[in-house]
Amino acid sequence: MIPNFCANCGAALPAGARFCSSCGAAVPPVPPPAQGGPSWSPVQRERDRAGAVDSAPRAPSEAGGELAFTFQGRAGEYFGIWIVNVLLSLITLGIYSAWAKVRRVRYFYGNTWLDGHNFEYHARPSRILIGRLIVVAVLVVYQVLVTISPAFAVLLIIYAFVLPWAVNTALAFNARMTSYRNVRFAFRGSYWPAFGIYLGMPIAVLLSAGLLLPVFSRLSANYVGNGLSYGTARFHTQARLGPLYANLGLAALIPVCAIGLAVLLTVAASSGRF
Repeated sequence: MIPNFCANCGAALPAGARFCSSCGAAVPPVPPPAQGGPSWSPVQRERDRAGAVDSAPRAPSEAGGELAFTFQGRAGEYFGIWIVNVLLSLITLGIYSAWAKVRRVRYFYGNTWLDGHNFEYHARPSRILIGRLIVVAVLVVYQVLVTISPAFAVLLIIYAFVLPWAVNTALAFNARMTSYRNVRFAFRGSYWPAFGIYLGMPIAVLLSAGLLLPVFSRLSANYVGNGLSYGTARFHTQARLGPLYANLGLAALIPVCAIGLAVLLTVAASSGRF
């Protein structure tokens, strides 16, 4: 028989449930009836038969295997959303950009499926717009103060200490506005790790001429991934450094090849071969 309560979080479970609606944990399959056990009522037998059929190993989720994401969006369909977002954002001087973000994210989330369910985005554009207006107002005030007196440039120190809090707040907001199977995600970050990653590492990347960019990407991905949770289940992320450096090498190789080709064409043209 399907248990009455989730073994992970203790929430009550309806009959035939395969996943807990509170934490998203999978419900163990129904064990077969014991031989020679007590007789069951027709109602109980029918309920257990429905649970056994529902937990048959037809999908990897019930077997504890890996699940693959699928995306069902179409380029032409998204192009219509993108061009409208761009035009309205330009016409409204950026005010519509908050609504554009919500439309874009909802389109991608709604077309991203996992185990027969898609993701949802619940943010309200007005809240995003208010947050952006606050940031713009702070930047305008800072610029005015610096114009009045360069001594106000020391306010950048305050910005440096506010940045980790702002990053954690933004990550927590985006996670809280995302749901899967009617269960919200959450993010719990720490101030000083965010300080080192999002303030110290960009400085290190600049000083290393970009060589430490993959390290920054790895630290950022691990920080975000390990801070996320789905219901009561925590995520674990361990990004590999090798593929990130491979991507950096490929990205650096493209302009080098382009410059080399341009030099060869220039030399050939100056020698009269073209």
